[in-house]
Amino acid sequence: KRVALLVSTDLAHTHWRNTSFGFSPHAAPFDAALGTWAARLDAGALLRDSAALVDQVYSCGWLGLPMLHGALEAAAEAEVRKAGQGGKWSPLNASWAATLTAAPAHPTYYGMMAAVFQRRRRDAFVCPANTHRCADGCAPVEAGAAVCCGDGTACASGYRCADRPSFGPACVRARGDREAAPEFIPEAAPGPRPEPVPVLAAAEAPGAAVPLPMGTAGWELRYHLCRAGALPLHRLALPAAPPGQPLLFPYYSNLGPVGHHAAASAEVALIVQHGSGRNADDYFCSGVQAAAMAGLGGGRALVLAPRFMEPADGPPPSVVWWNGTFPEGCWRCGAESDPRASRDGRSTVSSFAVLDALLDALGAAKTSGALPSLRRVVLAGHSSGGQIVQRHAIFSRVPPRPQPFAVRHVAANPSSYAYFGPERWRGGRLALPDAAARVRCPDYDSWHWGLASRLPPFAASIPGGTNAALALFAARDVVYLQGRNDTCDCNPTTAGCGCLSHGLETTCADELMGRFRLMRGRLYYAQLQAHFNASPAVHSMVEVPNVGHDHTLMWQSTQGLDAIFRW
Repeated sequence: KRVALLVSTDLAHTHWRNTSFGFSPHAAPFDAALGTWAARLDAGALLRDSAALVDQVYSCGWLGLPMLHGALEAAAEAEVRKAGQGGKWSPLNASWAATLTAAPAHPTYYGMMAAVFQRRRRDAFVCPANTHRCADGCAPVEAGAAVCCGDGTACASGYRCADRPSFGPACVRARGDREAAPEFIPEAAPGPRPEPVPVLAAAEAPGAAVPLPMGTAGWELRYHLCRAGALPLHRLALPAAPPGQPLLFPYYSNLGPVGHHAAASAEVALIVQHGSGRNADDYFCSGVQAAAMAGLGGGRALVLAPRFMEPADGPPPSVVWWNGTFPEGCWRCGAESDPRASRDGRSTVSSFAVLDALLDALGAAKTSGALPSLRRVVLAGHSSGGQIVQRHAIFSRVPPRPQPFAVRHVAANPSSYAYFGPERWRGGRLALPDAAARVRCPDYDSWHWGLASRLPPFAASIPGGTNAALALFAARDVVYLQGRNDTCDCNPTTAGCGCLSHGLETTCADELMGRFRLMRGRLYYAQLQAHFNASPAVHSMVEVPNVGHDHTLMWQSTQGLDAIFRW
């Protein structure tokens, strides 16, 4: 039997001054909170944010919306019980598809909106924004208008699905019915050209042989499609500076908010950090798929995807955001959030403090017994996400040990690193850049490329100063995950550029670290060993063959799965 439940209510009645209800500055945030709820079935937006304002905006029929939300929850729980899953928690939008057909607006003194909630089929799934949907899952953003292979995999736009002898399933450049033979790697050597040896010689010799940039060999690896089921967004309350009303930070989770009983069986928690595209939903989906590929399905892996927002993302009231300027508003650099995101107009929080808060929340849940099986926590970031992970490992205030669980940082393919001194590699040794380079690039050793100056407040105020931070950094478990084909050294705007670097940072300070990301990672790791004069080595570096600048292929590789889940 098909049943429709209709709820009709006005939103805030206080948008205009010339009515008996008067004007309230809370009308717009109240309506916005209800719009957030209607678009995502975000219980916090309805039962916390709008509920706190309802008495001030004269929304006479508001109570019908919590009643509707409760009806949707009851139907979802009944569906779970009918499926034989007991009382296991499931995100509400896994059962219901929410569509905001008319966003909140107030053509007169009261607000209005329209939304439809439809029951999903049990085999339905939600794809992240700007990704391609195949019948059996979602391809990542990097795939563009992906080619679906029909077996749970896909190829990037411009390629076709093919099986290669001695290699297996692959993607071959689509050129009509014929592949581009001169570009394709010979069967006997399916990987790219040999790596440069030694590393430092490659840094000094622009013509040295390096692995082919991904996308130039005529073939690529296939993507394993992800199926997160739903994209549930939760909010973490953060302590603000100066102390004031808590700030809220959004994150995706496959097992409910941190500490929810649905995650009681989780053995590992993956905090998967997006890059400059701020596509946390895409990273979340690929993280869930990677956990499944590692054999950690059935609730054994808790996947969290932090979402650092900027103004273009339309952050709702009291949700922290960064203005994106460098370095003061740079979330990947540890900067403070924009004070305009707070209710008092002055409270801020460092992006490093956000990651610490997630680790602390997991620790509290472990200590309280909410996560009794949790033994390992991994903070993994790619590209700009790799930048914040590498720098957070230096200045995190969560001690490396003892902890209720082991913590690992995985920095994948960042464009730059924070060096510990003014030296960079020259002629096979660490030395100051020449005088001309120092004149041309006076800020090359300032934050976020170095530690000499301009540290963000969170880093500048760390107890014991930079030396104490570096001592803790050396003691942390950090893995540098490098795509062996992340070797493009230009951007499409550069004349004659024949490869795609995905936003390689090319300031003079970046270029002093190396021409492309693989080189920069190798040289930074060599600097790390030289600085600490360490034996055995400080941290570890792992290279992923046949992969360039692509977070999904990095996570899904054997090396990525080992670094994140199998340790």
